[in-house]
Amino acid sequence: MATNRYLGRVLAMSLPLLSIGLSLGGCGFTPLYAPAIDAHAAQFAQVFVSVIADRPGQELRQALQMRLDDGSASANKTLVLDVRYTVVNQGLSVQADNSTTRNRITGAASWSLHSVTNPQTTVFKGQVRAVDGYNVLNGQFFYADLSAQAAEKRLAEALADQIAARLAVYFKTYPVPA
Repeated sequence: MATNRYLGRVLAMSLPLLSIGLSLGGCGFTPLYAPAIDAHAAQFAQVFVSVIADRPGQELRQALQMRLDDGSASANKTLVLDVRYTVVNQGLSVQADNSTTRNRITGAASWSLHSVTNPQTTVFKGQVRAVDGYNVLNGQFFYADLSAQAAEKRLAEALADQIAARLAVYFKTYPVPA
């Protein structure tokens, strides 16, 4: 009998959520993640990511390639993604000796997507920004370097996720022929 009451409560709480889900499907709403990104894999594969300067730029390019590239030859690429990437490191928690124990790292990327055949015309563009941080322990320079590198990698991953999500929305609205 206790199981029936529990099941009744679960069903009573689930019905409003189910009705919301059904009504969203009727208005054309579809979730962006999971199947939608997989559905755009052929369109992602047509995007060539241009070289981005410096080590943080290389990490961002690598993260973008992991999200967009399917391993096909670059001869099939019809779109080029150009990215300008800046990283700013700011010391927080300044000590009396002018050293810092916490650093905030901010990454900003402005990007544009254009056709290989017509590079002067921008098809889609945008800007993304992410913030991360790391601690600096007294006298632990090796640890501080590793922490900074890990933060830069996390930053590149976050920015690549944002760019890939925006490209997925664009490709959903304006599909590129495969």
